[in-house]
Amino acid sequence: MRSGIIVFLFAFGVTNSCLAQSSHSSADDFRGRYVVTDVVGYTDISGGVADAKKALGQVLVISDNAIDFDQGYHCVPNNGFKIKRVNTAVLLKEEYGGITIRDTGLPAKTLMLYSDNCIRVFRMDNYRVVTGANGGVIVRAVRDGAQEQKKRPGRLSK
Repeated sequence: MRSGIIVFLFAFGVTNSCLAQSSHSSADDFRGRYVVTDVVGYTDISGGVADAKKALGQVLVISDNAIDFDQGYHCVPNNGFKIKRVNTAVLLKEEYGGITIRDTGLPAKTLMLYSDNCIRVFRMDNYRVVTGANGGVIVRAVRDGAQEQKKRPGRLSK
């Protein structure tokens, strides 16, 4: 019985330590090419449905030193990108007013890529992000190629 408890505690410790390690993130986890698949809302400053329709299919590229959007948005962070774990509901309210977690599908706590002068990018999961597009439209975007990677068994994700 005692050896069973020791094995359980060891397994529990290894699992927790692996989970803790996987929660460490960097800007590299956001880097990639994303395609806008959904509009999750728009703010008062947006052009409404017309701007929302324009956002669909647009490409968002996050690199080490810039964020680019097909819609003509290009931003180089003044002091580099930073990552932090955030209370999603609070930041969505601050950033976008009436947009909620339910609208976006984001978890209650998530990672955010930010800088002092570029748009914020919220990480939904390994393949999806939520961000504001030009004109106050809030979008969900999927990492380009993510659907194909998920379908191929044995393929490691990026």
